[in-house]
Amino acid sequence: MRLPVSLVILLLAVLVSLPGCRDARTVAPDGDGIVTIQGELTYPERIALPPQAVAVIEVRAFDATGEQVLIEQRLDLEGRQVPIPFRLELPSVALGGTAIHELRGAVELEGQWLRVTEPLMLSLTGNTLDTGPLRLIPFTAARFGTHFTCGPEQVVLDASPRLIVSGTAHDLVPVPAASGVRLEGVEDPDTWIHEKGGEALISVAGRELPPCRIIQPPSLPFRAYGQEPGWHVDIEQDRITLVTGYGAQTLTLPLLHTGQDGPRTRFRAADAGHRLVVAVAPDICRDSMSGMPHPYTVILQRDDETLNGCGGEPLSLLTDREWVIEDLDGQGIVDQSRITLQFFAQDGRVAGTASCNRYHGGFTLTGENLTFQHPASTLMACHEALMHQEQTFFRILAAVTGFDIDATGALVLSGLEGTMKGHAEPMASP
Repeated sequence: MRLPVSLVILLLAVLVSLPGCRDARTVAPDGDGIVTIQGELTYPERIALPPQAVAVIEVRAFDATGEQVLIEQRLDLEGRQVPIPFRLELPSVALGGTAIHELRGAVELEGQWLRVTEPLMLSLTGNTLDTGPLRLIPFTAARFGTHFTCGPEQVVLDASPRLIVSGTAHDLVPVPAASGVRLEGVEDPDTWIHEKGGEALISVAGRELPPCRIIQPPSLPFRAYGQEPGWHVDIEQDRITLVTGYGAQTLTLPLLHTGQDGPRTRFRAADAGHRLVVAVAPDICRDSMSGMPHPYTVILQRDDETLNGCGGEPLSLLTDREWVIEDLDGQGIVDQSRITLQFFAQDGRVAGTASCNRYHGGFTLTGENLTFQHPASTLMACHEALMHQEQTFFRILAAVTGFDIDATGALVLSGLEGTMKGHAEPMASP
């Protein structure tokens, strides 16, 4: 089948307009308009790129059928450093319809990403779009694999298998384990991971990380919200509803595409008039007014507007684990003693060991604070130091007004009678 002459000329014009381009792919145009997208890739660190590095800029379309690369530009840098200017031209019809269009830049070396930009949702109102500088950030985690959160650190176990921690990859091999799965470093047996039931213990060169949990995508329905101006968004199986202006405006769009970008989940929705992308990352987010922690940080892009907020239920940060208290109001705890808390979401109950006696009671978590009802306990008698510590624990617990998860992943309960701090109970050592 022969292509019309006008179509051949237009396609050639698009390809010729990409200086230094080794490989470009675009959709066939149905109209005469050309859209120009230009900008530059850069980063502030004074670190030189390898001479053989290649810059990659691509535009993808996301709709109900999946995703498609509309155009990709590859630039051999040949020693050139940032900023790296780019210019893309593609038929305007390719950017029409109800799809979400995103641009992303990267620098790669021998097929491996060195740096990438965050995806940029394109919002076109004319034939030219200047993205301005797009920051390249180090690509330090496998895009595909099992992602764990270990206190303040995020760790990836890929299919090789390799353990990727703080940008460094460690080759692993399977070794026998009494239960679960255990992998050890090929060259360093003090680097290992032991995973069981969605949780893991991880050691890197003998340094044991805080207890790790597999990062799960947010389950639907999912709600996120932000302040000043007040807004909230509800993500369901087939739609996203955004309410802004403290309830004054409502926008409902069909959910077109959901995808993973490392540990982050991106929800994309659009119709003929609006585009909406909600990026949900498993990072602690604190409400800007109440300080209440939430399990997800959310960035919402609506057309050319960006909103920042928090998502998920704060209760999920407390449940499904046992907290072992390590400090009472800055005084530590008695050697060899044990104080624990375990939250039960089903009936709003907390239970544990208070140093000497077992206890149980109720708790109430609202959008602004956490409080505990006076607990009931057994009536055992123990050493005087343990009994005094138990009384201190109950006194602080009864006056708690809020909680936080600090940078180490520790639970911090605070209130009128002081604070207490504890870490999640790790798995038994393999």
